Amino acid sequence: MKKYGFIISSEWKNSLAYRGDTWLTAIFSVFAVVLAYLLWSAVFGGADTLNGFTLQQMTTYYLLAGMLAPLTQSDGLLQDFAAEIRGGGYAKYLVKPLSPLGYFLAAGLARALLPLLASITVLSIARLGFADAFAVIQPAHVLQALPVILLGSLFSMLTGHLIAMTTFALTDVEFIYVLQNVVKAFLAGAVIPLHMVFGDSLPLWSPFSYLTYYPVLLCLGKAEIPPLTAAGVLAGWVLAALALCLALQKRAPRRFEGVGL
Repeated sequence: MKKYGFIISSEWKNSLAYRGDTWLTAIFSVFAVVLAYLLWSAVFGGADTLNGFTLQQMTTYYLLAGMLAPLTQSDGLLQDFAAEIRGGGYAKYLVKPLSPLGYFLAAGLARALLPLLASITVLSIARLGFADAFAVIQPAHVLQALPVILLGSLFSMLTGHLIAMTTFALTDVEFIYVLQNVVKAFLAGAVIPLHMVFGDSLPLWSPFSYLTYYPVLLCLGKAEIPPLTAAGVLAGWVLAALALCLALQKRAPRRFEGVGL
């Protein structure tokens, strides 16, 4: 475990070296919340509720979605890992007692910490400054959402690792990065609340709805699915993704001879 602690420490220090970019991204996320408020103000048109949401709850939805965003994004790490496979850097995992998947998860955790803290800090300040525009969030609801949030973050990192591993079979995986970003953002409810798209036919078996949509609803006190049920669904998907990652990792040394060296 010490080696993975070192990886987390190293990646954390690297994030601090470029903290300006992180804080700038967090500050720009405030504009996304402001844009959402202006857009939905026009959609509501003075109505008290829309599809069960008040305007304050809708604005808070996008505020919380912005806070969770760093936990579902691993693009930089994904691209770095894919570059290692193409350039031969993957060889270090074959000669050292270091699991590629373990490295990916440890580095992903470290890289998400600073953006997460920055987003929470900046968006919390924005909420305090414009308190009337947001709904009240109960701490008990946030605590209920934490296990689902953590499982969702783990699932996102595992799927990121799976996408990076496609570099063994494909020469250019850039289109997969872009496609998975668009699909994940939509299916996770980061673009628009899912019940406004799917209505009663929302697929409860899909892991993506539990990445953003469900945790936010839980924080707002509007979730209809019990937290244990949501955690169970996500845990099943995490185990499936983990098994697939380990299977691909076992085959990687044979594939690497034809790709990286």
